[in-house]
Order: sequence, then structure tokens, then C-alpha cells
Amino acid sequence: MHLRQMFIVLVLSVITSFVSDLPEVLAMPVSLYLPKGMLGRIECPILANPPVTQVAWSKNEQPIDFLHTSRLKRTNQGLLVFKTVMASDEGRYTCTPCSPQGCGKPSNVVKVMVRGHVTHAIL
Repeated sequence: MHLRQMFIVLVLSVITSFVSDLPEVLAMPVSLYLPKGMLGRIECPILANPPVTQVAWSKNEQPIDFLHTSRLKRTNQGLLVFKTVMASDEGRYTCTPCSPQGCGKPSNVVKVMVRGHVTHAIL
């Protein structure tokens, strides 16, 4: 094999190993307060190449079934959105990012606490 061919093979090997990394969850808060009766969200910051195709969420170690709930939505950018936060939303949440290469490790647990809804005063 010529030197130029060896260099091309080496470069392709480096590129392939870079592209094939599993997605990784970056730092998340240990706890989070959401306002009862309001819009709420949990962010799952992700480092991924290739891009994430899905983010799986769990609450209290059980997968969240997004097909049977209209109050919760998820995005491929790593957001879990609560249309209206309820007391029953309290719990321990994790996210797991997936890409064409496979799924990464789950995030650390985020303890979600719900507090009384915000009242608006008219002055």
C-alpha cells in the first residue's frame, strides 16, 4: 500500500470513529420546580453526532407513554413539555438520547417538584 493510500485509510478511520459516537447527555439539574397549572418543561441537553432521532423519557423508572397522553410532549432537541403541570407530575425523571448509532446512557435523575400555581395581580 502506498503512503497516500495509507493516509486516506487512516483519515477515513478517524472520521468513521468520530461519526459513530453514541449521543451523550450533558449536565442536568438535580432538582427542578415546576409551577402547578402552568406550562412546564425539562431540558435534556445532548451532544450528538449524528443528530439525535429520539429522546426517551422515564418517570420513576417507568417509560413515559407519549401515545396515550396529550398533556406531555417531547422534542428531538431534548425537551419534555408539560402543557399544564399537575401535582401528579412530581417524580424522578431521566432522559435517554438515541441516534442512528444507538442509544446513549440515561441522564442523571432530575427530581421534579410541583409548587402552587402562580397568581397574577392586576395593579
